[in-house]
Amino acid sequence: MEIAERCGVALMVNQNSVFVPGFLAMEPYLRSQIGTPYYFQIENRAWVNPGPDVWYGKHKRWVGLDMAIHHFALADYWFGDWETVYAIGASDPSQRGVCGDTVVVVNVGYAQGVQGVIINNWCYRGDLNRPHAREEVVIQGDKGTISGTSQSICVVVDDPVPSNIYPQFSGEWFPDAFGNSMMHFIEALDSSKPFLCSGRHNLKAMALMEGVYRSLERKTVVTLKEIYAEG
Repeated sequence: MEIAERCGVALMVNQNSVFVPGFLAMEPYLRSQIGTPYYFQIENRAWVNPGPDVWYGKHKRWVGLDMAIHHFALADYWFGDWETVYAIGASDPSQRGVCGDTVVVVNVGYAQGVQGVIINNWCYRGDLNRPHAREEVVIQGDKGTISGTSQSICVVVDDPVPSNIYPQFSGEWFPDAFGNSMMHFIEALDSSKPFLCSGRHNLKAMALMEGVYRSLERKTVVTLKEIYAEG
């Protein structure tokens, strides 16, 4: 990051979760119609069991690193700087092709007062799947609630009258979020505007991921200040 800044090189991270059409459709309601957000949750659950000959899943950090980082980046874009994190996790011993965590539940607090829960469970055997890229997203404000996935959204608002809104959009996480992020990169370069997912911006998501694994190891709350103090 410092090298890119020193050399004047444009650096953006493809955090494609920020560019998912359904999540982009949620944002206007998050910024205005549900009032002040105070709680959110993102839940992804499915049975993901790569075999012993597959390359992924072989690091001691798995679902929190490979999957939850997308949700950390999305929450950072929506809610700003995180302050505290506490995580619990587990590994399913029957998933012999996996070396790391297969479920991580993250409780995170943000500077603006929002509290959230981010659940990534890749050892779920049940019949109510929320697989990637069909994560369930809930955002609650003091005037309404957004509920949805990358496929469909419902916004329930109280003001000016109680009503249900169903935002319309086209496209899905795959492949549209990737195309949208690439288009944003090109347009931002052409217009000299800042990137939504600059390299420095992405450091906060990476810091949250680091905080999650420290919390899992220590069984304590970890703060952003602690992570940044070591930078």
